[in-house]
Amino acid sequence: MAELQFFTGTMDSGKSTLALQTNHNHAARGRVGQIFVTRDRAGTGRLSSRLGLTHDAIEVDSEFDFWRHVVDHLTQGGRIDYLICDEAQFYSPEQIDALAKIVDELQIDVFAFGILTDFRTLMFPGSARLVELADRMNVLQVEALCWCGKRATHNARTENGVMVVEGDVIVVGDVEQPDHHDADVDVAYEVLCRQHHRRRLTAARAKAVCQAHHAQLVVNDYWRIALDLGCDMVHLGQEDMETADFAALRRAGVRFGLSTHGRAELERALALDPAYVALGPVYPTLLKKMAWGPQGLDRVTEWKGLVGSLPLVGIGGLTPERLPGLFAAGADSAAVV
Repeated sequence: MAELQFFTGTMDSGKSTLALQTNHNHAARGRVGQIFVTRDRAGTGRLSSRLGLTHDAIEVDSEFDFWRHVVDHLTQGGRIDYLICDEAQFYSPEQIDALAKIVDELQIDVFAFGILTDFRTLMFPGSARLVELADRMNVLQVEALCWCGKRATHNARTENGVMVVEGDVIVVGDVEQPDHHDADVDVAYEVLCRQHHRRRLTAARAKAVCQAHHAQLVVNDYWRIALDLGCDMVHLGQEDMETADFAALRRAGVRFGLSTHGRAELERALALDPAYVALGPVYPTLLKKMAWGPQGLDRVTEWKGLVGSLPLVGIGGLTPERLPGLFAAGADSAAVV
């Protein structure tokens, strides 16, 4: 039985990459599909991901009729087994209804990809209709992160570096390469946790607040933001190390700390000459899914013996009450939420 499936997540969570992978997987099995997109960052009629992958696609405008398009293609002898629909949040509710009709009446699978809410935290009409009609809704497991390190759940828009919660709902930009809907306004997007979206605390504003209080801001994961804002330090996980430009960070004077969980990761981190090394999770943590169990205080002592004078930061499951034991075990600092 054909299904209407909706794949959703914040910006920067890999939706377009998954759309391209889904098309590849089905095409590899001999199925014939068509790809649809609207307002992609790569331009009209292109589906692109931030990994650099692209594919030709059919552009969907406000007048596009999915039902008529598919029926015309089939009656002319064409074959369609599935549809890939990216940026589906920008589709109208009527277009989503047409996709559901295609599934039910023509038994053609539809895979829709899009974000749920806009920068005001309100649902896009197209996404709302997909939630109402989809046979299956899939939340992407690739977690985008707020600059603070928590899971990002909200999409924020900035104009000239200031977060806004009013304005045109559709202004196409990108996390790293913003477009401009006005010659005098630089529009960019940033994913934030709910707390920082509610406080309108983007990475740039966080830096300003820290400077006002003579505190140091450590940007988590987003090394490009750290470079752009001239931040003092960035914290990188093992996955981030694969893409981070350490030479650029050094040239800009941005120091970096690195997460470690095992001996091999520690050796790799030390070879990069970081400002500090982090070990975690020291205790069980509920903030994020971890592939590693609690390291414990004995591992903290072991790590300190291996890193010597290099600062060691304990991360994971820490509370103020647990800090004396952590420091006694050899940690120099702690990350506490």
